[in-house]
Amino acid sequence: MLAALVVIAGTQAQQPDQTRAWLDLLLKVAKTENASFCVDVDETAMPAPFQYLKRDGFRGLDRLATAINRTRTTIDGVNVFRRRLDEDDLRLLNPHEHVIAVLNSLSVTETNKLRQGDLYLSALPSTIQRRFRHAIALLGDGLGDSMLAEYPDRIGMRLVLDPIAVFSSRTGDGNVTLQFLDEKTKVPVPESGGGEPAPLGRPVDGEVDFGDGEITTLREICARAERVLQKSFWIDGRLAPSRYFISGTFTEKRLLDVIAAVTEPFPVTPVPEGHNRTEFAAERQRLIAIAFGPYSDDKVGVAELTIGDLIAGKSTTVKELFGTNVPQRLKAFMAQYRIQPDDRAEISGELYLAVAAPGMATLFGASVDGLGNPVPYSLPHFIKIGF
Repeated sequence: MLAALVVIAGTQAQQPDQTRAWLDLLLKVAKTENASFCVDVDETAMPAPFQYLKRDGFRGLDRLATAINRTRTTIDGVNVFRRRLDEDDLRLLNPHEHVIAVLNSLSVTETNKLRQGDLYLSALPSTIQRRFRHAIALLGDGLGDSMLAEYPDRIGMRLVLDPIAVFSSRTGDGNVTLQFLDEKTKVPVPESGGGEPAPLGRPVDGEVDFGDGEITTLREICARAERVLQKSFWIDGRLAPSRYFISGTFTEKRLLDVIAAVTEPFPVTPVPEGHNRTEFAAERQRLIAIAFGPYSDDKVGVAELTIGDLIAGKSTTVKELFGTNVPQRLKAFMAQYRIQPDDRAEISGELYLAVAAPGMATLFGASVDGLGNPVPYSLPHFIKIGF
């Protein structure tokens, strides 16, 4: 018998292809982790593409929660994935706000390490790790989940403030932005992993046995419990036709607690602080001030620009910045948009989190030039999470 429990709540209409896809995904996770689950799914749509390569404990289950847009909690040894968001998860609705909030929760020492690239994801408390992993999976240009699946405990991060210049084009394209990427930016990663995650464990007691698993309705689940336990249950008629996949054994209390958790509705609740544009901008500026403010006189590697120029903003021209020594990349940009040396450029800083893991070149694939010819990478490999 499959040593796991999975509960799937869907719609009344049966859709074999979607149901089969959900079953394949969840059964693989259940078998890999040898743990108990309760998962609310949407059988009207296919699950998001998701890799589960090896046992990864709670880190892997958090990736699953992100992939299927659910909140994970544990009830009597059962990992429950439900649609109802807990208060701590409300910021996950906007991952950009979520990242800023998590970064601002770090200590000054941790923030300085992050700016220097000396803070590994695995060194952070588990709650903060979970939030960073959520952001990496959602905002990682499609590569975040692959990185987390292959190298869950070998993730490096760095907080970066790179100069950008905004010009007014003469080609009808409006304002155009040039990013001055620092080719010296490195994101160190841990040399080795942290070993095997602890087993999740699962409950093995219980009188109500659903065997290896089946798709059925809440009404039929309760009917079986009634037969085994020799008692009757009241069911909310609105939920009785809901379809579930359920497997494993249950005590009466565990079964009722799990069903109650997975069907709990999301209440109407006030929007938390920090969820409007003004507050978000203030949070972003606070992070910049803590991480980069003390280094405002440091040069950034573009002409004579300093970190202070990026924080405060600076209006200048290409001629004022570079004189006649204009970088080739900037020359090509100017030619494309017909920008003249005396045209104004508004300088500021692009703030982002650079995230890297071993094998990033493999994840990105081959690099080619405009003609399709292979070229060596000129920049370090990392995912940019901007905000």
